[in-house]
Amino acid sequence: IYPSTTSCKTANNTPLHTSGMMLLPITIKNREVKVKTFIVDNLCTDLLLGGDFINKHRVHINCDKKYLRINLH
Repeated sequence: IYPSTTSCKTANNTPLHTSGMMLLPITIKNREVKVKTFIVDNLCTDLLLGGDFINKHRVHINCDKKYLRINLH
């Protein structure tokens, strides 16, 4: 874990304290991707992928049909 001075905010614009940053390898369909992650205590989930990941990997979310497609090429 590396120190980080990046400022993060929650959905309602309140400050979000981070303990640091790390490159985390995650595997999706047998393909490993390194994701820049911020360490947050007491987050409501184990991992939250943000807009930067969604844009970089051209993620398509279809709420009506309840599916998510990730382009890892």
